[in-house]
Amino acid sequence: MTKQEQNEAESETKTPKKWYLKIEKNYYNEPIIKLIKSRNKGYQKLVIYQELLSLGTGSNGFLIINDKIPMTEKDIANMINEPLAAVKETLGLLEKIGVLEVLENNIYFLNQVPVMQGSISDTQTNQRQIRHKEKQIQEEIESKKEHIQDEIQIL
Repeated sequence: MTKQEQNEAESETKTPKKWYLKIEKNYYNEPIIKLIKSRNKGYQKLVIYQELLSLGTGSNGFLIINDKIPMTEKDIANMINEPLAAVKETLGLLEKIGVLEVLENNIYFLNQVPVMQGSISDTQTNQRQIRHKEKQIQEEIESKKEHIQDEIQIL
């Protein structure tokens, strides 16, 4: 088996995951979020920050492409469809307030992502959908039983 075939076989056996960010109820009242919003074009910076958080899911907060290549400011701007100048300003602000670190080789790391991220596999999603459908069917059966019993009592 060639190296490429091994890699393909390994990727097929891995369960695909969907990543999400867990946001606390008081997230928008946290001091860091309030600080970002209070800046010039704060809401744009907040949106960019949230898009960066999303980009960092699945890689534990590192902004990288294909698990290897560090994202540049231009890469980030293109990926999130925001002006390069706004991305640069936001990255500078995030670094200044301590939620973004620039590591060696210019790798960006968002230190909140490991705490905020969660994942669910496609299998888990499918199982939840099946359980939900089964519950709906059971509720429909119960409703029909009650309706039939009501009709029998009327007769």
